[in-house]
Parts: sequence; structure tokens; C-alpha cells
Amino acid sequence: MLTSGVGIREGVFLSDLLRSTKDRFPLNFNTSIRVMLDRHIQNRPFSNQISKVAKTLFDQTHIALGISSEHRKELAIAAKIYTIGSSVHFYSQHSHNYELVKDMLEFGFSHKEIMVVATLVKYGGKKM
Repeated sequence: MLTSGVGIREGVFLSDLLRSTKDRFPLNFNTSIRVMLDRHIQNRPFSNQISKVAKTLFDQTHIALGISSEHRKELAIAAKIYTIGSSVHFYSQHSHNYELVKDMLEFGFSHKEIMVVATLVKYGGKKM
């Protein structure tokens, strides 16, 4: 049995929307990320550009830095939602970033992946 975590109305809507795909979202679609982008990211082109640059830099440096290629996905997601906390408060966006990502990133992610993305977003743009 499949149930909707948001309510019957949304479950019926999604069932109708996804009828032609056997109740599956497209491969590159994640509801948690989509909600964060729709609710909190004001400048989508900037968000996409940051993600693209982060992936390019990762591809060129991960071997030399000894970072596993499995972390590319987490970095790309963190880069895309990097400015999420500015929708709450611009000057303390980094602490809001962490809490928002930790609370909103659910669907299709392990706890470890959620914490990695949340931590990357929290410290993004800060000197360590």
C-alpha cells in the first residue's frame, strides 16, 4: 500500500499526474529539492550556474584531492540550494541554510547524505 505523506488530496493529484509513468517521478526529479527550489531560491539561473561551476571544479580536482566521485551529487545539490537561507534572513543565511536543508531534504536521501549536504551548504562561502 502506498500512502501520501502530505494528505489525500495531494496523493490523488500525484496519482493522476503520474498515471502515465506508473506512479514514478522522472529519474532526475526529486520532490525535496524541487520544494526547496520553489519555496526558497529566488534566483534560479544563479543557482544553476553555481551548481554547474561546482561540478566542473569537482571533476577537475577530486582525484588530486583524494575525494570519492560519489560525493559529486551531494556537492551539486548543495551548490544548487546554497542560498536557501537568505529567504529567511540574509545576514544569518548560513545557519538557516543548515536547518532548512536538514529539515526539508528527505525524499531519496540517507541520513548521511542529508547531513553532508546540510554541512556543505552551512559552510559554503565561509573561510574555514
